[in-house]
Amino acid sequence: MIEINLLPNVKRELLKTRAMRNRVISISFLVGGASIATVVVLALILGSQFAAEAVQGGVIKDRNDKLMAVEDLNKGCNDSTSINKDQ
Repeated sequence: MIEINLLPNVKRELLKTRAMRNRVISISFLVGGASIATVVVLALILGSQFAAEAVQGGVIKDRNDKLMAVEDLNKGCNDSTSINKDQ
């Protein structure tokens, strides 16, 4: 690039403008990187919540199936029966 000898005031202003431009670009890259990192972290958290929900859903279904396999479950686990006996 060919530069012309500029007047001192104009050259100083040019250097300030270039420095400001470089600073803005650097800050933009930092903010963009932080935004991408935030999205990745939130996606990982969401994925782990889905995984935990699936695991817990399986545990609940398994325990429900075990309880449903017990015969005469209503006779031993009925709250209304125990309330009526107390009265």
